[in-house]
Amino acid sequence: MAADPGRLELFWLLRREVNDEMLQQMAAADGGMGQEDYYKELREILRTGRVLCSGDTFEVCNILRWGTLDLSVPLTSETRCHEVTRLFGSWILLNAYAQPERFQNGQIESGDELALQNLCEISVALGPEFVRAAIPLVFWAQTAGAAAHDRLENLFYALSLLVLRCASPDAEQIAAAPAVYDNLVHQEQELRGQLSAEGSENCLPGSAWLFGLYQGDNDGPLKSESIQRKWVRTAVWVLGRLAASSSGGANPRLVEFRHRLLDPLS
Repeated sequence: MAADPGRLELFWLLRREVNDEMLQQMAAADGGMGQEDYYKELREILRTGRVLCSGDTFEVCNILRWGTLDLSVPLTSETRCHEVTRLFGSWILLNAYAQPERFQNGQIESGDELALQNLCEISVALGPEFVRAAIPLVFWAQTAGAAAHDRLENLFYALSLLVLRCASPDAEQIAAAPAVYDNLVHQEQELRGQLSAEGSENCLPGSAWLFGLYQGDNDGPLKSESIQRKWVRTAVWVLGRLAASSSGGANPRLVEFRHRLLDPLS
């Protein structure tokens, strides 16, 4: 296994909790005929920490992304196990998304923004050590996958870092959050200008901030919430907790961040 602390810090936490029964349940997520093959691949990933784009486990990881989680409700031992398996699925996908050959496998969807939302939300639910470990993973995925991510997807790596910093138990991470927000706003405006100059269909006149959170307002089968609503719900909950904490979440930049989430057209 390559010595890569940014990629592996969260993996070590997951490896401590994921057991064989959880892998079996994960492998059965799509209810299909490939359960045994999925299980073998998942077990090998857990053993080695290596994720190959030639694998077949991405189908179950994709399905698990659409789970729901209410951050206001404490996790039971059963729901914690379920969320840990979902987080493991997101970790696998973010490893795959960082590889240039990701599009050679049709099961590796362009779903960075949803896997990242899962990463943020579930890490917050599982506790401070998971939030701490998720931050270097996003840094690693953003850097290592620079050649594999498109320009819109990159915005969601920045958004993830912003939400995780706001959720961090560490004062220095929270103190850095307003600058991260300002940088994200700058990136969005710069990309909007580039797409407009190119006449891209992704840049519609008057479209919402972060492009409607990647135009995530379309629901469908297995999707009880749109990507847009998932991101807003997670980020607003984190900002609300921060505002109520002794850390003091009333920084005007973070107040603006919350307003833009709730009213992206303003």
